[in-house]
Amino acid sequence: MCTGESFEKEHWRKLFNILALPKDVTLDTLKFGHLVDAVPIMLKKVKEIKELADKAQGEVTIREAINELRTWCETTEF
Repeated sequence: MCTGESFEKEHWRKLFNILALPKDVTLDTLKFGHLVDAVPIMLKKVKEIKELADKAQGEVTIREAINELRTWCETTEF
């Protein structure tokens, strides 16, 4: 659910906040144990996590559309 190119740093920060991970945990210091410890919170906050994942994927769709438009604008002559 939270993998791939859709999650940007902002989304990870929000996820860490939702999961109430310690403030010193970053993407670089995240350990599997942090996620295991957060399972009870994940189970309670499934809806929030899903909404965050959906938002991240929606932003990917918008970025892709903007890039396609840029490409089209660069090659199209009137």
